[in-house]
Amino acid sequence: MRSLLTMLLLLLSATAMVAQYNITHVLDLGVKRKYLTQDEVDIWILHGKEDEILIVHVESGEFDPVLQLARASGEDLTEKIDDEGSESRFRVRLPGNGIYHVYVHAFKKRGGGNYRISFNRLQASPVKVGLRVAGTFDTSGIAHHYFQATKGSILVPDARGAGNTLTVLDPKCPSPKVR
Repeated sequence: MRSLLTMLLLLLSATAMVAQYNITHVLDLGVKRKYLTQDEVDIWILHGKEDEILIVHVESGEFDPVLQLARASGEDLTEKIDDEGSESRFRVRLPGNGIYHVYVHAFKKRGGGNYRISFNRLQASPVKVGLRVAGTFDTSGIAHHYFQATKGSILVPDARGAGNTLTVLDPKCPSPKVR
């Protein structure tokens, strides 16, 4: 009888641990609004393609949100991201085709409330530093490129052509810098 009671308690506590995660599938990009139950973790599941850049931004006026990206296998692709204030963000080039999980929780997993999360993605082509690039635009009139930078080096990009607009994405800036 005692072992039966112990097994029942273990089963109930395991069920309670699973209930601490709320799963939502991302079917389309853009802004989503959700309520994070106190002390729980929301998991946003989405499909990604190799070399695609995933941009996620979360903000809340009710708690300090923390973000993390992982493969469906559980392999972490980012550290836990806790930017100062009431928002966090990342921009990551996905390492392969597959299913990815974006975790959202409160700082130290304490707290909760309403939050806003946005999902955007873009497919960029590689550029070698020092070489000219002739680009073509997508249907919305935009072309995306990426390059490898070395810490401490200075890079001065130059865009010429229709509009002469260049946007530089920095993973830790609040919004893209436009020149």
